Amino acid sequence: MTPELEQYKMKADCDGLVSLDELKSESISFSDDAVSILLNDFLGDVAEKISEELRTVRAKVDRTNATLLTSPLSVTAPRPTSPLSVTAPLPTSPLQKRVHAGFRERRLSVKKARLPLDAHQGNDTSSTDMFCQARELGTTSSACARPLFPRHIVGMFSCHGVEPSPNAEGTVSKINQDRGSFTYPFADDENQALFCVFDGHGKCGDVVSHVVMLEMQKRLAAALRESDDPSDVLERVFIEIDEALPQLIGSNACENSGTTGVVVLLRGTHCWVAHVGDSRVVVGSSWSSRLPVKELSHDHKCDDPIERARIIAAGGFVRPRPAPDLSARVYSDAAMTRVGLAMSRSFGDYCVKDLGVICEPTIAEFELINEDSFLVLASDGVYEFLSSQEVADIVGAALGENSSAEAACVTLIELAALLWRREVGDYRDDITAIVVRLDSFGFMRKEAKEAPRGNRVLLAAASYGV
Repeated sequence: MTPELEQYKMKADCDGLVSLDELKSESISFSDDAVSILLNDFLGDVAEKISEELRTVRAKVDRTNATLLTSPLSVTAPRPTSPLSVTAPLPTSPLQKRVHAGFRERRLSVKKARLPLDAHQGNDTSSTDMFCQARELGTTSSACARPLFPRHIVGMFSCHGVEPSPNAEGTVSKINQDRGSFTYPFADDENQALFCVFDGHGKCGDVVSHVVMLEMQKRLAAALRESDDPSDVLERVFIEIDEALPQLIGSNACENSGTTGVVVLLRGTHCWVAHVGDSRVVVGSSWSSRLPVKELSHDHKCDDPIERARIIAAGGFVRPRPAPDLSARVYSDAAMTRVGLAMSRSFGDYCVKDLGVICEPTIAEFELINEDSFLVLASDGVYEFLSSQEVADIVGAALGENSSAEAACVTLIELAALLWRREVGDYRDDITAIVVRLDSFGFMRKEAKEAPRGNRVLLAAASYGV
């Protein structure tokens, strides 16, 4: 294990996780890297034995998941249990005391009946584009004999959150409102790829993020076939999708629900980034921890001076951060009792569209250089307790040990999830991440050409696995 990876023992020491019995009882799955990071200090000589036992536990959970999986697009079917689900009472960490008392209450999902997603699967399957959605961490893919992308180059997973059980001690799984996707070739161009992460919120947040994901792939590909100005196309498509949401899913569904969105269009060594909200994309180096991370997007927060001025000028109200680790929020009334949106730009959220919350994306254009060895897109579930630099260091250290992009992605998500558990205990936000090895990306052209024609189709699966 590299020194860069070892330093995260201090960041994820996970007070209370001191015995294998506790880990087994909570059905938590750990990668080998996560085991080393979190347990090495106090497991000593038995670390390898514990690692083997944890792998056995994880295998049992995976087999259980396989029997629980139902139709991925059914909103009434029981949700499978992720290896990261916590079903037992949680130990209390002293570090939880710093969490604001209202933190969990303001972030709990609304588990009401939602719109079915089945009506939003249609896309052009005549294209040669290969589209894949992030599957739930811990589930296995059974839709095709081989992955739609090489795992050593692209790693992409989503992990549903948890929240306090309303009827008993412990936690229950949240509806996963995150979506992540990857398309290659994109717009029938084998020199192009599209990466997206969307983080839904509100009662119909999963519907909004799912539909925006599908519409983004479809509309952006069509527009790029007609125009060679990616910046203009990205801005236009973001706004078109936002304006079309009432027709696509109904005005009620997008009135108090919405989604963030970060989109990366990669064309050779050139990339365009468009985003709204607080999902983020960074670039790092796997061969030198001395190189600072490059943030290709900057969160749209309500207390940013430019964002705040626009909201106030439109008649909205911005409540400052009640604590350093909590968010400023947008309200529609001076008493600050209605809405409380934690971002200044988003898809949907029509209840505050006239109050300065817009869907005009911030667009940036970059030329990648030799030192840029990997790309990370992630929802704010990753960045809640990790800085951009820490995310880059974790992924860079994992890739520096010759791990695949998929293994690095799993390590990042597991560490983020464990930090949620340590800092908050009985609440965890949805977590989605995509890791791309830029230094190996050229090999994808060969992989795509050799893929069976049956794999070159659009897959519109929900986040519980494809």
